[in-house]
Amino acid sequence: MLKKLSLIVLCLFLLSGCLEKTPESVLKQYLTYFSQANYQQAYALLSKQDTEFMSQAEYEEKVGRMALLWSKANVDIKPNPTISGDIAIVKVDITTPDIRPLMGQLMQTAFSSSFKKDVKDTSGKDMEELIAEEVKKGNLPTMTQEKSYELVKESGKWKVLLGIAKQDKLKSLLSEAKELRKQKKLHVAQTKYEEALELDSELVAAKTGLEATKGEIASFEEKQAYIKNVELYDLKSKYYSTYSGKVAGVEFKLKNKGNRTLKEIEVTVYFEDTDGNTIFEENYHPVLDSSYSFSDNNKPLKPNYIWQMEKDKFYQAKSVPDEWKEGAVKAKITDIEVLAE
Repeated sequence: MLKKLSLIVLCLFLLSGCLEKTPESVLKQYLTYFSQANYQQAYALLSKQDTEFMSQAEYEEKVGRMALLWSKANVDIKPNPTISGDIAIVKVDITTPDIRPLMGQLMQTAFSSSFKKDVKDTSGKDMEELIAEEVKKGNLPTMTQEKSYELVKESGKWKVLLGIAKQDKLKSLLSEAKELRKQKKLHVAQTKYEEALELDSELVAAKTGLEATKGEIASFEEKQAYIKNVELYDLKSKYYSTYSGKVAGVEFKLKNKGNRTLKEIEVTVYFEDTDGNTIFEENYHPVLDSSYSFSDNNKPLKPNYIWQMEKDKFYQAKSVPDEWKEGAVKAKITDIEVLAE
């Protein structure tokens, strides 16, 4: 009797082992549900990291746009996933309709039509509708891409980890870094890119952004080191009489005391009120060696050379507030561009 009981227990144990779902089978089930637009069942196979970050309704809204393409998809799950403890990486070949050529054609048509006043769109269809029609016809070429899915074991069961929270975090970091670069807060931007690479060390956008930012920092530091060689002096400011009345303006001189030729110099003038508070600023480019410059400032400033405006000319500041105290200005060199040797 004891032997029979032991045999039954052993069989049940082996059977339970055979019934345990593998990472490949779980992923196959998830992708099947997904391609069938059975989002409730697909959502149930997601990891807690995803479901705690995003509700089922949010999930459906996020992935619903891909429903049509996925309904036409062919999925080939590759064997022998990489498993390390409670984490598995499964590679999949996904073949879907290739809409890229169609999108290019539609965009070109829309661009051309925008220049033809006599051409009107009477279809009432947007690009998504037109693409959907072509996908349904089944005449589009196909494309195959390899994608890696990560699965995690939770309470003994494999779950699909989309990493939606991670993707949103990466998107946010890249957006912040881009804006910080515009604001010239380069060191903070560098930190954002580095944070992104800590989350995904292979993220191309973060890699290229980081390298570009490091280059901008090096350029900025080089400029800051050389700016001290450029002297700004004889600064004057007042209301000047012109044909259209009195206009606020400034005059100054520049001398390049360094050993490099400068192709661009930006000067920022700060206008103050009677209490010494800065109430307005204006940027000027007295030196601007560029094919887009048609004034008398389109010559580089060589070492030991002095720049000054022509006689009886001045830089205007037409938008200076009435609260400005005439003559109360400060100025500094805020940017330079060194001519490449």
